[in-house]
Amino acid sequence: MDHMVELDIEKYLENGKLIVKETCKRELTDEQLTVLTKDILLALNMYGGDFADANIVEMTKQYMRSGGIDRCLKM
Repeated sequence: MDHMVELDIEKYLENGKLIVKETCKRELTDEQLTVLTKDILLALNMYGGDFADANIVEMTKQYMRSGGIDRCLKM
């Protein structure tokens, strides 16, 4: 498709994991943290945001308030 954007979140993943782990303050396995961080990064992209540290913090807080972390980890 002409208007598709391929997003490589892998280059943002390690920094994102550090931010998500620090923000949510939950005991997560590395696998859980990876799944959660990817979901948060994809949500940021969907909402048109970039992967700035402050945006990752705010999206993580939204996940915490809305129960998104538990929903994400159940999948």
